[in-house]
Amino acid sequence: GLERSDTSTLRRLLAHPDRRARLEAQLELASRGRSSIKVFTEVATNVVSAPLARLHAVWGLTQLGREHKQVAATLLQLLDDADPEVRAQAAKGLGDLKIATAYDALVRKLTDSAPRVQFFAAQSLGKLGRTEATPALVELLRANADRDVYLRHAAVHALTRIGKNPALDAAASDSSPAVRLGVLLADRALKDPAIAQFLNDSDAYIAREAALAINDAPVEGAYAALAAKLSTVAKDDAPFVLRAINANFRLGQAEHARALADYATRTDAANEMRAEALTQLASWADVPQRDRIVGIYRPLPARDASP
Repeated sequence: GLERSDTSTLRRLLAHPDRRARLEAQLELASRGRSSIKVFTEVATNVVSAPLARLHAVWGLTQLGREHKQVAATLLQLLDDADPEVRAQAAKGLGDLKIATAYDALVRKLTDSAPRVQFFAAQSLGKLGRTEATPALVELLRANADRDVYLRHAAVHALTRIGKNPALDAAASDSSPAVRLGVLLADRALKDPAIAQFLNDSDAYIAREAALAINDAPVEGAYAALAAKLSTVAKDDAPFVLRAINANFRLGQAEHARALADYATRTDAANEMRAEALTQLASWADVPQRDRIVGIYRPLPARDASP
């Protein structure tokens, strides 16, 4: 019940120890519209304010920014604040508001000293959707080198939102495994058949991730490439073998049945995988409604028991 509280009281409550009081004060101020921009700006930019009060002020500015674009200047200023969490939330707000003029500043924040700032800068660049951000996001993947999975996710998600473009395609052959994995994950989300190229990657982990992506996402346009790997995939790489077997089963042509039969007779293959090939052959005409590997409903049309 803060509707009757004056502005000074609400401003003071932004620093209250109880999160509920802080949030209610923020929401009440935001509901008052343009008149609260000054309050939020003063609290957010005052370095001696309580840290949590400053964050609520940043969030309040972001709320108001949907109708009052002038708050973008304050959020841009806060990208260089001494408090890394203030920088992070300012970066997030600029992306949520899709402030196009923040593009260059957000690119710079990809190299910020704080990982959370990098995370939200990447996410916001994805929201802006500009293809020219692709090289900078690729460099974030390279610098991160798979050390922080959250940062990798942020970069991949941003690349996915931006979509296919020549810079992303070129990065698929990058010398950095971290970059190639990031492109692979973006291709997975985009369900791009170009992901098939990673089945032959020199890094066994990346090749396996490609197999998982093609079967599990799924990326149906790359099924044929995955099925063809059954004869050459390392016998001890069970996740890869299972998905190559499944790709042959789902494609369902005569040559795919022969591939499964040939694999079942291989004495150098693991017995469990040979048995899996036989099990899938036995189900050739009695096609299950769920994918055998991931259990998701993926029905196939009926087919002849003797292809």
